[in-house]
Amino acid sequence: GGKGGGKGGGKGGVEAAGSVVVVAAHAAEAPPVDERCVEAGAVISTCAHVLDDIRQHAAHAPAGAAAASPRRSTLLDPYDHGVAIGLGSPVEWRYMAVVRRVSPPPAPRDERNGLDLVLLEVAVQLPPSSSSTSS
Repeated sequence: GGKGGGKGGGKGGVEAAGSVVVVAAHAAEAPPVDERCVEAGAVISTCAHVLDDIRQHAAHAPAGAAAASPRRSTLLDPYDHGVAIGLGSPVEWRYMAVVRRVSPPPAPRDERNGLDLVLLEVAVQLPPSSSSTSS
């Protein structure tokens, strides 16, 4: 199981959902499920508009932004590349998850008039060097 929901859209590709934080992926490809990860296969829900906002932000990120600042990395489309999952405050980045099911946001934001729900499947545990950050 996992935490779900969340309030409002996150800034800069981050959404807080209780104690679970979902952020845009910064890896080359969505990872395959790692059977060695005890949590692999766990399902986490979040709002579809969060991933839509990350996708839109990634599409409009200036080219070369990652090279201009060592603290910035290129945002990737979360639907194609997955997302990082963080827990707690300060956030500890613990897992990578892949998008399994999407129900789009309701109208008028999205003409498909869905439930604003995304189901993510935990795929791999992030290495310890990736797992802690102040935000």
